[in-house]
Amino acid sequence: MSRLSRKVKLILVVAIASLFLLSGIGIQAMAAQKEFVIGASIMNSVEPFYVDIMKGYEAAAKDFGVKLIKTSAEGDVERTISIVEDYIVQGVDAIVLCPPDSAAVAPAVEKANKAGIPFFTIDINSKSGNIVNFTASSNY
Repeated sequence: MSRLSRKVKLILVVAIASLFLLSGIGIQAMAAQKEFVIGASIMNSVEPFYVDIMKGYEAAAKDFGVKLIKTSAEGDVERTISIVEDYIVQGVDAIVLCPPDSAAVAPAVEKANKAGIPFFTIDINSKSGNIVNFTASSNY
C-alpha cells in the first residue's frame, strides 16, 4: 500500500472513531450494534491521488468491519450533490466526501447535518455546514 493510502486509511480510522464518539457508542460495543455504513465519494476515479484515497477507504473499512458504499462523482457537481442525497436516503452512518466545489456542495452538507449524519471532507472543504473533520493535502 502506498504512503498516501496509509495516510487516507488513517483518516478513515479517525472518521470511524469520531462516529463512535459522536454517537456515544464505544469501540467494544460496536460488534453488538447494527452494521455501520459509511458513504464515501471521491472526486474522480482516474487521478492517482483519488484512486489512492479510495484504496485507503477500502482498507480501513475492511480492517474495521464497516460497510463502505463507494462512488465517484467524476468531477460533476450535480452528481456529487445527488450522491450525498442518496447517502442520506440510504441512512448511512457517516459521509466522507472529496467535493469538486466547496460552495455548491454546502446545501447537501447541510441536509446531511439535518439528518444527523456526521460529515467528513477530504482535500476540498464545504463553505458551510458542520464538518466533523476536514483533511487537506499540501500541494507545495
